[in-house]
Amino acid sequence: MVVDCPGSEGNWIRLEARVLTPSFWSGLKVLQLSEVMVFDGGENVALGQRVTTSLSATKSQRTSASLLVDGQVPYLMDARSGSPSVAFVSEVGIKNGAGILIDLGGPMEVDGVALHRVDLGDTVPQSTVSDFGLPGTMVVEGAADRGFQKAISLGELGIKSVYEAGPILTLGFPVTEIRYVRLKIMEPYLRKSGEILAGKTQFGAAEIEVLSNGRNVALGKLFEAEFTGRGKTRMLSALSDGRNLYGDILSQREWMNQLARRHDLEVMLPAVREEMDLRYSSQIRNMRILAWSVALLLGVSVLVYLWGRLRRLRELAELRERLAADLHDELGANLHTIGLLSDMAEDSAKEKPEKLTTLLRRIRSETERSGEAVRRCSRLLLADKEYSGLIEDMERSARRIAGEAEHDLLVEGHEEIEKLPGPLLHDLYLFHKECLVNIGRHSEATAFKTHLQIKDCELRLRVEDNGRGLAGEEETLVPSSLKRRGKLLGGKITAGAGSGSGTKIELCLKLPKSRS
Repeated sequence: MVVDCPGSEGNWIRLEARVLTPSFWSGLKVLQLSEVMVFDGGENVALGQRVTTSLSATKSQRTSASLLVDGQVPYLMDARSGSPSVAFVSEVGIKNGAGILIDLGGPMEVDGVALHRVDLGDTVPQSTVSDFGLPGTMVVEGAADRGFQKAISLGELGIKSVYEAGPILTLGFPVTEIRYVRLKIMEPYLRKSGEILAGKTQFGAAEIEVLSNGRNVALGKLFEAEFTGRGKTRMLSALSDGRNLYGDILSQREWMNQLARRHDLEVMLPAVREEMDLRYSSQIRNMRILAWSVALLLGVSVLVYLWGRLRRLRELAELRERLAADLHDELGANLHTIGLLSDMAEDSAKEKPEKLTTLLRRIRSETERSGEAVRRCSRLLLADKEYSGLIEDMERSARRIAGEAEHDLLVEGHEEIEKLPGPLLHDLYLFHKECLVNIGRHSEATAFKTHLQIKDCELRLRVEDNGRGLAGEEETLVPSSLKRRGKLLGGKITAGAGSGSGTKIELCLKLPKSRS
């Protein structure tokens, strides 16, 4: 935990614990700290200071309050960056205090020394106990000259038991200006196991730092070993390369900040995992919704395709039906007229030869009209031309088809009729023409009349003759050709007796309320 207090000044620091955590093993509430560091810049000013506590702790090797400021922490100050470096290990073979000499390259103000123990690796169980290579006592001296004529005692480093064998042994002292530092090993580590090295004295360390306001001024400097023993197994330069087995060694303050940051992230980790699980579940749900949406879209696309295909097939069938009806009505009427004129021409050839030429011209004209009727049907079906002139065409077709029979045409709402769509007018024309053909073929009438009107959004077309009429149940019968034409128009057709002795055909068609 890092507590920021920038700009604060004081002589005392008090830590007060108000809520304690019960021990997992005993259930007793425990206050347990490894180290308390107070930084002034990069220097840990709490190192080696006096500590008092209000707790009545059980006496043991781990309950002394001085352990809070002894500079020993249970973690290596390693980083994720930098190349690893193998620690220095060597036999000592002396008992007269020889050790390691450090040349700082010039006078410097120093205030501490830190010894990083040999890295034992990250596997459990360890092959070597954690105090491997650490001296029981190491005297630290400083001097301005290489011969240490005026040596300054800076303090002692060392451990009394394995409980004090933290990864880092730190010694703090008042600021002293020196150039040379000597670490005299008074009680070297005694190897207690191993067939070859058992009983040998050894010294090992991953790094030796000489601190000046928290900065390692011994980095890359010249180290000399004064050991009399043999068997140096590692390079002495490993003590000043600023690296351990895990990479670059961080400064104490930077390492503490990163360690606190790691703790905060570990506290946040469950919440992050929970949020990730929620987002993952949401993503799975969204993917399922997307999958169903895609499936639904594909289904709708297939239905739309099938519906469009059925609609095109229905339109094609209607087109064929309309084409058949139009050709039947147009050509049927014209062929009937041609047949009627042919009969008249045959009679005229015997009785009135002078009329033959006129009849032949009319037959020729009807033949040309038949061709024009076919072309008109094609144009209307392809919607490349609007139809107009319904009343004139009805009068013209009546004169041609009726022959010598009298015809009377009555129209109500002439302007409204001309506003109707072209295809509708064309279908009305063909319906009227088919009615005339049926009259000429079957009724033996000498006169007929047509009444066309629009009233209250309803169109009525009535054709009535004075022929022989329909007998009995035939009054309810409508010719199939007229039924087909009425279906295309969407209207209702009735057939019955006329006002006299003839037949009446009536078409009733509902029109939309809004018409241009």
